[in-house]
Amino acid sequence: MTAELAKATRRGMKLLLAACFGTLISCGSSAASTDDAGSDAATKTNDGSTNTWPDASTSTDAGDASTSNPCNCAAGEGCVHLTITRDPDDSQFPWKQWPQSDGKGTLIVSAYHSTSKKIAQQRIANADITSASATFQVSLECATAGDNFIGAYLDDNGNASSAVTFATAQSADYIDTCSTERNKHITVPAGTVIEAAITLSGTCD
Repeated sequence: MTAELAKATRRGMKLLLAACFGTLISCGSSAASTDDAGSDAATKTNDGSTNTWPDASTSTDAGDASTSNPCNCAAGEGCVHLTITRDPDDSQFPWKQWPQSDGKGTLIVSAYHSTSKKIAQQRIANADITSASATFQVSLECATAGDNFIGAYLDDNGNASSAVTFATAQSADYIDTCSTERNKHITVPAGTVIEAAITLSGTCD
């Protein structure tokens, strides 16, 4: 009788352990799904098409704005979020004047520190500015804090060097498209984000 009771007890324990194990597997799967969903929700792409930056909170020079959003960079660095648009009047754009230009290419956006000469640069391949509504959101991460000059141009014929240098931060090519204000001054605050805007308006020549 004692042996049968012991056997029944062991059988009950096995069933209980199996049930508990099944519950843990189920809970673990649910937790993993929740974590994955949170990760996806936090991911922010910078493809230059649909992103929008946080609302401005503090005015700075040239109508730009500094936000309270933290910038995950080293001490003495900040982030520059740029909105690049184009003038709706395309009469001065290169593709209206020269057949070598088609208004499509690599959009090169840079911030150049006036003292350290450090350059923060991003490039958007296959950029198309032929539409009057063309808009690009570009993030220049970890620019040196302080006085910077920002600029953007469309490398229409693809002849800009891949090196990040002062030469590639600007263009004088008549085939490329630039803004009227080639070197716009901004003050980048350390540890935070500054927003600015650049409007492409015509040939870089």
